[in-house]
Amino acid sequence: MGKASEDQLRRGLAELRIDSAASTAAKLLEFGSLLLEANQSTNLTGAKNLAAIVGEHILDSLAPLKLISIKDPVIDVGSGAGFPGIPAAVVYPKKRFILVEPRAKRAEFLASVIPRLGLKNVTVVKSSAQGPGAANLVGAGGSVLMRAVAPPARALQIGLRLLRLRGALMLFEGRAAMPNAEDRAIARRYGGLIQVRRISVPGLTVTRHVWVVEKLR
Repeated sequence: MGKASEDQLRRGLAELRIDSAASTAAKLLEFGSLLLEANQSTNLTGAKNLAAIVGEHILDSLAPLKLISIKDPVIDVGSGAGFPGIPAAVVYPKKRFILVEPRAKRAEFLASVIPRLGLKNVTVVKSSAQGPGAANLVGAGGSVLMRAVAPPARALQIGLRLLRLRGALMLFEGRAAMPNAEDRAIARRYGGLIQVRRISVPGLTVTRHVWVVEKLR
């Protein structure tokens, strides 16, 4: 898997104060390798090597999660190649994760890696978040994670709808530091305010932001 990538991951986990036990690091690296292997036949990610997956996806997925106490069930909307849901499920094995992904090849990939990684806390729902396959998730989420799914206003509408009261939505918004008036109005509709947090991702120099909204009604 590459000693350099393993060292990169362990340093990153240590910086994030995440337990970098051998089994945790091994599963995360194995997931990266499975993703690279599948990427040869299915376009799942633009990352071309394990170092890129570790830095730009695995650590980038995990860095914001220290900001909130995630609650069951954790719904990863538009999971795609499994970010942030799979790394989060590895790090939080006692939490239940639901990966919602409408695209068949991506959903199939996610379903295939779950048993290979021994993740008993993850299920995959092949549906859009607004589709009939996800109807039972409306108002059910303790936490909702959304990374590169939709423009902020649309992501807020989708994610907040899935939360139960006192649940929290986390939008991975990259460089987007300031919500606009529409974004704030949508959050207020559900009783919440958008808290913008700047994130430092180990090994990356680019700016990252996360928006956190608690559903209050």
